Amino acid sequence: MRTPFHRIRRASAALAAVIAAAAAGVGAFAPPAAAQDAFADFTTENLSFSDVEPGAVVEFAPRTLQNSAYPDDIVALAVTFAAPAGVGAGIDGATVLAPWDNCGPDLSIPTGAYHCVFTEFENLPGTVFEFSEPVGYEVDAGAPGPLAVCGCGYTVWGMTEEVMERDFGEPWWDPGSANLLSLVPAADQDAPEPDDVPSQGDLVIETAARMFDLAIEGAVLSGDQAEVTVPVENLGPADAINRGNGEIDPPYQVRGRLPDGAALVAVGVPDGGPWSCADEAELAGLHEAAGDGTSLDRFDFVCYFWRLDATESFDVALTVDLADATGGSGAVEVAALYRGVDGVNLDADTANDTAELTVDRPALPDTGTSVVVFVAAAAGAVALGVVLFLASRRRKAPAEDSP
Repeated sequence: MRTPFHRIRRASAALAAVIAAAAAGVGAFAPPAAAQDAFADFTTENLSFSDVEPGAVVEFAPRTLQNSAYPDDIVALAVTFAAPAGVGAGIDGATVLAPWDNCGPDLSIPTGAYHCVFTEFENLPGTVFEFSEPVGYEVDAGAPGPLAVCGCGYTVWGMTEEVMERDFGEPWWDPGSANLLSLVPAADQDAPEPDDVPSQGDLVIETAARMFDLAIEGAVLSGDQAEVTVPVENLGPADAINRGNGEIDPPYQVRGRLPDGAALVAVGVPDGGPWSCADEAELAGLHEAAGDGTSLDRFDFVCYFWRLDATESFDVALTVDLADATGGSGAVEVAALYRGVDGVNLDADTANDTAELTVDRPALPDTGTSVVVFVAAAAGAVALGVVLFLASRRRKAPAEDSP
């Protein structure tokens, strides 16, 4: 027997359900391109679920109206179920459960989408159909809330033999199997309400209230060149899950300002984890894209990460030249850049999001402590993907460099 979806080619990338992540991690469902090649005259039902506990499985059982008769050349129907997705990649939140023989994952791009294909179907225009069994969406067991973990959706479409061959090949399942999903006339024949794109149904899953707690520790810098680590931790109880929009928009930042006169030599994070630090080339590119980098001068370095589970931690390693340090304090900060439902900050305690970087040098003159102003995580003034940079430079004199 052939492997499911063995014939999926590059063209089927367009079939993937892509969620364009917005600030809350919810996006719009993109239509399959093949539906434009064949039949898409359906009106689909939109469904939403709220106050869903982490780890629960939502049973998704929408209804779909067949508006007109299928053309004679339609040989199969298909449904594409979307999972949460960023640009070209899946993100955390919910997973599609479609264990039937005629269903399989989209292998073209890693969005977590599933396709189910039906070669046995009824041509009944004006009939409302439903799935023979609900499709499951399993919510991440550590998901925080209240958060729209799945701004997902589904599309029903009919295909010609040419489209079927191009995107799926021959049926890979046993038509006599007892483990097949099918479309059947619904018990409730009231037509779903159409929206702007009636052939695309929406699914929104919002989790119950449950927060994470990001925390960061400061460090004392000493000697002519200090090497220190800054621990970053998630105290739980929820996981800080990935709600970024691809590599350019990680959902969390660690950023810092050095004491006056100190210069950054190096910054880094452990290899192999879902974290990174921006380099000077990235800084230059981001400044060019933004058109104005002056507002970014409050930070001497920025690192970022995509996920940090409850009770997990990692260290940011700093090497700092103190030869010209004039005293005072700097600071480090951890921040979540996305928000939950209605803009709720899912970090339960922002008081431990900022800590000091102090200089311990007995010979330093007493110049006082400069005032360092940081943007707190709740302020959210930094949009996703705007402030991911590393400024490797010496600090200016305090009078010239107040934030």
